[in-house]
Amino acid sequence: MEDGANLMEHLNVFKGLLDQLGRVDVKIEKEDQTLLLLTSLSDSFEHMVTTVLYGKDTLQMGEVESALLSYEKTRRKVEDNS
Repeated sequence: MEDGANLMEHLNVFKGLLDQLGRVDVKIEKEDQTLLLLTSLSDSFEHMVTTVLYGKDTLQMGEVESALLSYEKTRRKVEDNS
């Protein structure tokens, strides 16, 4: 993901790639999928990724997606008000 790219589009492409891999019998554990998502984000999400990973024993894709979307919404609102 490049800086300034649309997070929702990135999530859709990411999920599409996971679906394609699943169709050719490539199995990626749910937690590994979540880690792949976090590492695929642009540098502007670095602090958010650190926050999401801090103190976690397991990661849930839904929780991470919600946190990322909330962060993106807040970040865009702050940028719009600047």
